[in-house]
Amino acid sequence: MKKNDYLCWLMNQSQLVAEGPDGYLSLCEILMDTYFLSLIEFDENRAEEGKALRDEWAESVCGDTFDTDLLPYTCTMLELILVMARRMAYEMADSQYEAGVGKWVMEILENAGLATFRNDYFETDPEYHGNRIRAILKDIIYRRYLHTGDGSFFPAKYYTTKDYRQMELLTQMNNYLAENYDIC
Repeated sequence: MKKNDYLCWLMNQSQLVAEGPDGYLSLCEILMDTYFLSLIEFDENRAEEGKALRDEWAESVCGDTFDTDLLPYTCTMLELILVMARRMAYEMADSQYEAGVGKWVMEILENAGLATFRNDYFETDPEYHGNRIRAILKDIIYRRYLHTGDGSFFPAKYYTTKDYRQMELLTQMNNYLAENYDIC
């Protein structure tokens, strides 16, 4: 079991194409090398869900547990995005907005300003674009986005006095879905 095999599995689960100019391999490699820090109470639950993907992969591949030497103890940003997208797909199941995980992964990437970083972007200046992605991810991790969530995975649609920087990710996600998809 290799880290690259796990990355390919995560990309497949996320329904992200790896190869070609419209692929996301370069972005996903950076997402895999960037670790999520739980700075808000209960966000550690999302990190644990992300790490649980490792055992899900290992069991599906060879019926074994994940080799903990492949990745550190901390959840990666790619794992976190997949976990949040799966929750969104679950919450929207059996509604008029039901969609596969890939739709929600792309929506998260678009909200964060990461969807434009396809493989073709990296051909021009990989170091520059890699640094831009890392800066965006640091702002999300350290919650250096607007109080309305602009610059995060789940921005508020309408002006709010709630400070999204102080909300756990699950609450942000639920607010986002309620505002954008008319669900209760």
